[in-house]
Amino acid sequence: MHGPGDGLDRQAVSKTGLILAAIIWAAHLLPFALPETRVWGFDHLLFLPSGYTVIFIVLGAAALTIMAWPPARRFADRLFGSAADAILVDRPSYIRWAAVAAGSLVVFWFARLPLSLLGDGYSVVHNISAKIPVVIKWSEMGAVSIVHFVSTLLPYSGLERGEYAYAIVSVVSGALTVFVFLAIAFELGRDGRSRLFAFCLLLFSGWTLLFFGYTENYPVLWPVVAAYTYFSIRYLRGKTNLILPLIFLIAAVVLHLQAVFLLPSLILLLISRGKGKTWYRRFRKTLWTAAVVVLIGGVAIFYMAYQRSIAFRSFFVPPFDGRPLTPDYFLFSPGHLLDIINEITLLIPLWPLAFAIGRREWREVFGDIALRFLLLICLGGVVLLLALEPKLGMARDWDLFALAGLGPMIILIMALLSSERWRPLFPGLALLALGLSFPFWTVNMSRPTTIAYYESLLRLDNRQSRPGMIVLRDYYYDIGDSTRGDVIDREIYEKFPSIRMARAANELSSAGDYGKAMIMADSVYHSNPYSSEGYNLRGLVLMRSRQYDQALADFRISASLAEYDYRTWVNIAMGYHYSKRPDEMMKALRQAQKLNPQEPVVLEALAMAFMSTRKYDSGQVYGRYLLEQDSTAYAGYLTIGVGYYVAGDLIRARQNLTRYIGLAPEGQDRRHAIEILDRIEQGTPAVPQRSNP
Repeated sequence: MHGPGDGLDRQAVSKTGLILAAIIWAAHLLPFALPETRVWGFDHLLFLPSGYTVIFIVLGAAALTIMAWPPARRFADRLFGSAADAILVDRPSYIRWAAVAAGSLVVFWFARLPLSLLGDGYSVVHNISAKIPVVIKWSEMGAVSIVHFVSTLLPYSGLERGEYAYAIVSVVSGALTVFVFLAIAFELGRDGRSRLFAFCLLLFSGWTLLFFGYTENYPVLWPVVAAYTYFSIRYLRGKTNLILPLIFLIAAVVLHLQAVFLLPSLILLLISRGKGKTWYRRFRKTLWTAAVVVLIGGVAIFYMAYQRSIAFRSFFVPPFDGRPLTPDYFLFSPGHLLDIINEITLLIPLWPLAFAIGRREWREVFGDIALRFLLLICLGGVVLLLALEPKLGMARDWDLFALAGLGPMIILIMALLSSERWRPLFPGLALLALGLSFPFWTVNMSRPTTIAYYESLLRLDNRQSRPGMIVLRDYYYDIGDSTRGDVIDREIYEKFPSIRMARAANELSSAGDYGKAMIMADSVYHSNPYSSEGYNLRGLVLMRSRQYDQALADFRISASLAEYDYRTWVNIAMGYHYSKRPDEMMKALRQAQKLNPQEPVVLEALAMAFMSTRKYDSGQVYGRYLLEQDSTAYAGYLTIGVGYYVAGDLIRARQNLTRYIGLAPEGQDRRHAIEILDRIEQGTPAVPQRSNP
């Protein structure tokens, strides 16, 4: 039954919704007036041809017309109802959902991205594509393992293999997510129209870009987290058991450690029904006391780790003061909060409608236990958004935070579905959500617009742009455009003083001027204490000045900040060599070899290390490997020549040592090689001792 004032209330709410929808649509045109403003969450039309702006305006005008003009609203409602009846009928139609998912797979595949520069896309595709063993980080072990497995099944090599492997995983993950979104929509809605509206809002979001062949390790996580959410809601409503949510939660954490932000929601599942609910009622005080103790202990452990470990601290946004590289970026700084608003706008384009939802609607939604579960997911998402450091800048690292939007999106959907007042606006709002999301999708679907948008993000986070510029430089080199690659390489050198200071520190330390070299190295360190570069440089200067323990201390910190960088492990090995700790030296070199076994620097270090420990056969083996990779790597001739000399093959020893002496610069190793040649002529069997690996 509707009261006499319901019509006026409905008109008021509809008018408020319509006005807000118009404001949301118009806001996406604001970047044209303020092109350099930090609005990366909705400035994508700036980088697209003007035709896309026309499409955006047409879609927005159509959506607003449908919501405002009754004849258009009735026509759209009939179309909306027909589509709803086709896929979201009164009972779950898994075959039809599978058909929709299959159709989405085709769309995702044929519209897949030609280039992935956002996130760590370019580095992860190289990780899968390279001839070296794939580096599988412990935090994303499951996701990388799946992509790597897919890559082993493909008849491609090089970058093509990595690109296709990630594209397949992304597109298949998208199709599975679409299927689960249909299931979630069916669970949330009461009829076909409300379910279709819920599905449209779930699909028409920035996160859908992850399914267009997106190169990153996050897409595979989406169907699993969506399934966890779906089965948890059903469990809370008494429609399934706890096993399925637990299975999908465990799978999500195995795929990517990021999924731990879902753990607070698990607590509600455990105490909401069955024995868990009984135990909770019986031992409520004890459980709350234990929870408080665990919370206090967790906070204490976190605080100690945060204070003691710079590597741990680097994962989180600083609470009060920014870091040297970004002094104006901290927890509640305007820049960070604006980034969060941009991220939310990208993921939930209709989020301002939450302010137009009345108290009555919110009260009805809060009566559903599923909302409490979703609020706990939101709590984890808020912590993720606020606390986790976007090391590339949040605009480039948007994919890292995308899952934080799923809980709030479902809550918004539930609120909009809770009242008949919003029902007439469903078709128009769905079309508006599509119009608001498609610029972000399309700007990443062509190389020129992708690069233009990417370059704008580098300008926004100018001080953090060095890794991004390196990615762009490497991309141009990979496609054979060395001219543009060289231009960016020069820009990097000129833009970042730390590069020039690092070079000067190396030159000064090589010349024996350790005092000035350390001043330069300290300057690099102070410019960004959370980068491994400064620690590596200081360690090299300290090692050359024979302060080996201090050098190793800096190298270890460098390794904690960049544990997958083979160069750091080679430096650690050198420190152990000079400290006369051969076992630790070989362990460090084996770690470097795991990360990049065909890198000449690693092969040279191994060859020289085996020679220095009198394992001449192994030194010869790695010397040959080194020359196979780089024929100009003269150290290979040294280790091969010494191996032949020890084995008594003086002819081949002389040949290789002569080649080495002809190529190597003046130094201790070259003098040793000359001594060996003299001994060969004199017939002396002893091998001179060496001090350098």
